[in-house]
Amino acid sequence: MNAGVIIFTALSVLIAALILMKLFAKGTYLKTEQVRGDDITGSFTLFFYGVGDPKQAVLFDSESDEYTFEIKDSVHTFSVARGITGEQAVKEARAFINSQRTSLRKVLHAGKVIGYEMRPVYQTLRYGAPDILDIDYRLEGKKVFVTINVKSSIRERYNQELFGGG
Repeated sequence: MNAGVIIFTALSVLIAALILMKLFAKGTYLKTEQVRGDDITGSFTLFFYGVGDPKQAVLFDSESDEYTFEIKDSVHTFSVARGITGEQAVKEARAFINSQRTSLRKVLHAGKVIGYEMRPVYQTLRYGAPDILDIDYRLEGKKVFVTINVKSSIRERYNQELFGGG
């Protein structure tokens, strides 16, 4: 059998499995909206994701509500800081991401802000798009499960930079 056919078949099966997993996943997917950094108040637990990795993000889990964030990844991919004020959280997130441009978004549940995310905005020439991440927030009970992946349209270019190959 041709290697191209095998690869195409494997990718098709993988994509179908991912679509089915998303369709039948438990919980409610939460949406995010762009915000400015100067209006963030309160106290937060920060999750610094992707140390030394282009796939970086900082999640701000509000400590004043009943919801808690949990990253669906190895505990070795992120670090945590608790009791950080809104203003300090934005400063620490920008320092961690260390990018000229960042995107700050609020995470919403039933119209209420339950957290924020900050991620780098890249030059389009580097990866083919300014935003390389898919970050999903899925609420189950009072837990917000967070998955962070490189967008499938960017993955090959990202892997080439990261690993020197496809």
